[in-house]
Amino acid sequence: MTGAKTSDPPHTFRVGIIGAGLMAGERAAALRELSGVAVSAIASRSIERADRLADEYAAERYADWRQMLEAGLDGIIVATPNHVHAEQAIAALEHGKHVLVEYPLAITMGDVERMFEVAEASNRVLAAGFNTLYPVRKIAERARCLGRPILAYHDGINQRPDDYGWYLKESVSGGMIVLWGIEQIASLCHLMGRVRSVSAFGTDSFFRPDGGHDSYTLALAFESGASASIQVTINAPATVRTLRIVYEDGIVDRQGGHPATIQMAGQEPTQLHLEGPSPTTADTSNWIAACRGHSSRFPSREDTLHFHQVAFAARQAAVTGQTVSLS
Repeated sequence: MTGAKTSDPPHTFRVGIIGAGLMAGERAAALRELSGVAVSAIASRSIERADRLADEYAAERYADWRQMLEAGLDGIIVATPNHVHAEQAIAALEHGKHVLVEYPLAITMGDVERMFEVAEASNRVLAAGFNTLYPVRKIAERARCLGRPILAYHDGINQRPDDYGWYLKESVSGGMIVLWGIEQIASLCHLMGRVRSVSAFGTDSFFRPDGGHDSYTLALAFESGASASIQVTINAPATVRTLRIVYEDGIVDRQGGHPATIQMAGQEPTQLHLEGPSPTTADTSNWIAACRGHSSRFPSREDTLHFHQVAFAARQAAVTGQTVSLS
């Protein structure tokens, strides 16, 4: 194809998606819920999946994402394997497109920094899709009455896949800590502030076909004096998310998608219902708002850089067996 969909009304914010997998589908569904926004183009080497997604949204399909950048699009969503995020996002920014990238932004800190430099030079929005921050933000707002956070635990327990695909290739995924652990790192940093130092270790796989580590434990020390631990794996029988934060005057506990609970001394636990749109819809809506010059609740450039710095430091700590300081 040589052009984006031309049936969109004037002033519609036209989005092209690079990739046609799970997250591409979720982002497309989120875009459909937003007013004045259209999924106008899909680019993927997987013809069958791209055709299916393009047909569902009446979008043009491209086999080559570079050709799609020449179309009349306003924004690009990058939902591809991690090792090509930087190349695709930088090219889109240089073509004058706003860009949303599924986390992590890239698999090296140098690439992450370069992406923001290009976004600034292009005067375009670059955002990392940390959609899991939206329920965490609501928890933080409701827990203000509990005082300072002291201790936390967060996990990223992911179901063992039938096909590991590119997940186990560190040169493609960035490794388990960068691929999965950055989600928990971002949430804990939002709740507890900036990290001072991090240590980490991996455990040998019980299932991984090539051996090696696919489960990690991280320990984070925050500048505030608080601390937290993270466990992440890709080899569990089911996917589970647990978040527990100990504050000065109470404990917040959330299991998976269930309502969070607050436990205060001498009181019965109370539930925190986290109403609102899905995290992916909220995240996508905020990106569109930022692209249009409106106020947005996306993590700042500084916060996004810090999330990545912590993840790469944890990866280094797991390799060296040494605590890594970020100060």
